[in-house]
Amino acid sequence: MQALYRDFPTFRKSCYKSAKRAVKKALARVGDLQARRSPIPDRPVLDIRDFTWAQELEENYTVIRHELDQVLKYREALPRLHDIQKEQYRISADDKWKAFVLYGWGHTSKEGVRLCPETAALVKKIPGLRSAFFSVLEPGAHIPDHRGHVKGLLRGQLALIVPSDRENCWLRVEDQYLHWDEGRLFVFDDTYRHEVQNNTSEQRVVLILHFDRPMEWFGRVTHNFLIAIIRQTSFVKKAIRNHAKWEERFRDHAGASQ
Repeated sequence: MQALYRDFPTFRKSCYKSAKRAVKKALARVGDLQARRSPIPDRPVLDIRDFTWAQELEENYTVIRHELDQVLKYREALPRLHDIQKEQYRISADDKWKAFVLYGWGHTSKEGVRLCPETAALVKKIPGLRSAFFSVLEPGAHIPDHRGHVKGLLRGQLALIVPSDRENCWLRVEDQYLHWDEGRLFVFDDTYRHEVQNNTSEQRVVLILHFDRPMEWFGRVTHNFLIAIIRQTSFVKKAIRNHAKWEERFRDHAGASQ
């Protein structure tokens, strides 16, 4: 009995890893189906002309940048990504990747909308928007190679602040290296392996968007069902609670600073 009790943590860990592998395989099969049901090509980097809302977002770069400047007044108070989603610790293990959330998984940030009302209104127009947040990469930041697992979601990035040494600040998606241009958007499929490096002495800030891949009705049905399940997981619920706690502290901090 003592031996069984002693081995239980190892057994539990093994079961968790097996379940995780099974979920990833299931997501990959669902993803293949969703890619076939989409008019958007299944490739790492996508053409923004396929997204009707992209032009309006780029045209409002100065509006969004102005509101970002208000956020960056509180730069030191912004949370690290893994302060909100502890599961992101592997790719956000230091103080060099911070975020300011507007929307996330059905949750609206009151402070995000208060500080950035026009940005919040603009991104809310994006069909199938799931999350939107400012992503701040400090000098020397490195987000290691990783990938997402939900094919029905695409990721957009609107460049807002780009280091002058832009060649040393990049996003790699599979074998493509992308460099940001302020006021320009690109869209990619994060189920492909990707990595980010800011090997400069300046910060890089983008507006990150997660939104639904355009799909035929069957693809949309399977995707919405999957999203409904994800929203009920502890991964999402804990993230929302963690953000709410941070937001309360931030509200007090911002009020005291005014």
